[in-house]
Amino acid sequence: MKNLKSLYPFRETYTYTNIAFGLSTTISEKLGGKTWEDLVRQELFIPLGMRNSTFISETKVGKDVAKGYIDDITKSTTVQVHPDVYE
Repeated sequence: MKNLKSLYPFRETYTYTNIAFGLSTTISEKLGGKTWEDLVRQELFIPLGMRNSTFISETKVGKDVAKGYIDDITKSTTVQVHPDVYE
């Protein structure tokens, strides 16, 4: 990450990046000693009474779930993320 150049100076603009959310998830798991799902469940869902909130399994999701895509720069195309988990 230290070799990545920023598109904008610090705090000049907001830019959404998947890598930032993925990194924050990994850091939270390491510091919390639990999976991301367990941390969110115990620190957010339960205290807020969110009894109908859950996570989608990465092993199998239904046909009514939005599918993620990423750019594959090696093939100059867009590919589906984890295509094997969708029905």
